[in-house]
Amino acid sequence: MASTTMVTRARALTCAAAARAPIHGRGNRARPATFSSRRRRPAARNASSSSRLAETRRADDEQAGASAKESSAGDYDWKRQWYPVGTLSSFEKRASLREPIEVTLLGESLVVWAQPGKTQTVWSCSKNLCPHRLAPMSEGRVRDDGRIECSYHGWQFEKESGACTRIPQASPEEEAKFCSSSRCTLSMHPIQIKYGLVWVWPDNSKAGLAESMDKPPVWLEPLEAIDDDDIETLSNEYYQRDLEYDFDTLVENIVDSSHVPHAHSGIQGHRDRPFPYGLDVVRFDRDAGVRATVAPKDRSEPVPEAMRESYVEFLPPVAIRYRFSSAFFSGAKTKPSKRSANLVVLATPTAPGKCRIFFRTTVMHAESLPFMLKLISRLRPVFLEHQTRMDVFDSDAWLLAKQETQGLEYGTKRNWRELFVTPTRADDLVLGFRRWVDEWGAGGPFGGVGGEYLVNREMSKRQALDRYEQHTRHCVHCSAALRNFQLLKKVSVAVGALSAVAASFIGPLWALAGLAIAFLTYTVSERFERRLTFTDYIHAHVP
Repeated sequence: MASTTMVTRARALTCAAAARAPIHGRGNRARPATFSSRRRRPAARNASSSSRLAETRRADDEQAGASAKESSAGDYDWKRQWYPVGTLSSFEKRASLREPIEVTLLGESLVVWAQPGKTQTVWSCSKNLCPHRLAPMSEGRVRDDGRIECSYHGWQFEKESGACTRIPQASPEEEAKFCSSSRCTLSMHPIQIKYGLVWVWPDNSKAGLAESMDKPPVWLEPLEAIDDDDIETLSNEYYQRDLEYDFDTLVENIVDSSHVPHAHSGIQGHRDRPFPYGLDVVRFDRDAGVRATVAPKDRSEPVPEAMRESYVEFLPPVAIRYRFSSAFFSGAKTKPSKRSANLVVLATPTAPGKCRIFFRTTVMHAESLPFMLKLISRLRPVFLEHQTRMDVFDSDAWLLAKQETQGLEYGTKRNWRELFVTPTRADDLVLGFRRWVDEWGAGGPFGGVGGEYLVNREMSKRQALDRYEQHTRHCVHCSAALRNFQLLKKVSVAVGALSAVAASFIGPLWALAGLAIAFLTYTVSERFERRLTFTDYIHAHVP
């Protein structure tokens, strides 16, 4: 399964007539701050692509080998990074309907849009404010030529530079004068497509824009491999979800492998079979993040070499990766092969107490996997795969949201050392991440702002587990499934009513069969509708 991965380098002008400060994406300086993507599989790569991927990984592993390695001084700059804000498939669907798309990144509302009806999609991003009266541009519409139009007074803005091109309330002479003013220009942000995701750069200052041209999004080997024709992969579609807890809570949760059989009992593992390993931190670096290899629980035991092939890592600013080698699944009883199972979670900090995640699993070098396993994986409806992911995130969402009210100084968690009790080796990566935030993370993505809000906010359990608002309405697969099940419910009611009315004509047996089919269809559709909108999760009820 291949995802569209393309790289752009671009620059935009702040206004068509007042182009003093460049606004750019990545690359070709003659192009605007937009991104083009073609809806096709990338061309086959030459035979050296796998070796280039392997060389990159070897270089990364060499860097990771130095335990407790520390990088250059200075805090990590959260604003001068690329962040995923949505999946390309869902954004393309909305773009085809002329919809501007509102996204929130680091507490700021932005709008993403694209020219509709084009095989080559040109993406644009700006602050979600019309300079006229600060109306949200996300409530406007996109015109045939790609210009975005404010729905309040009809002001129009160019897709590349953000320059104002139309003010209906002005005379022709006034319109030319006002449109040439930088005050009438949308504040544009660099945007690009990579790994089948839409990425945005938050800092659109002159220095920030210059840096965006040379810094790519975080490099992820499993997602690179999906688009490498020389490497066979088995991968699912992205699962995207908006979570009602903080970015650093999410990272702590994902890098903590020991919680899985307990918090997700019956979904992934079982509470009676705890995770049998600990973690051993082997990398600690400002820019490369924190990595821990799988290790024995007992700190006195040496870490077998085969175990070091399996690891969990946080790659700033957004990525958490699990890599399990073939030796991990066989208990290191077989010779390791190239095949590895990889879980990637990208966590975008949207606002204090909120984050958006993108979840994907990929098996690299899947050539030796059974044919039927690969066939079933590829034929399984995406919405069913997403049901499993919903169960997983529901099973700890409420307890994590409640955890954030327990007196922690959130945004920084400066008091974590006093409040956390973390004596086992299983906690080492969580501690490594917390130390990384303390030493280089500058208080997290929001600089320590928002702690009081997180501790004192009121939120219901339904809000914390709202599948429709957090996932279904954003997902092209699950929203389509929801519409289909709602339609099936209406059809089943009609079939049942017709069967009852026509019983004297078609006979009691046929009428009873019609009622039974209608009842079964309605029941199944109702169940899936609930699972796509809201399902309460009570740990005590899980056997």
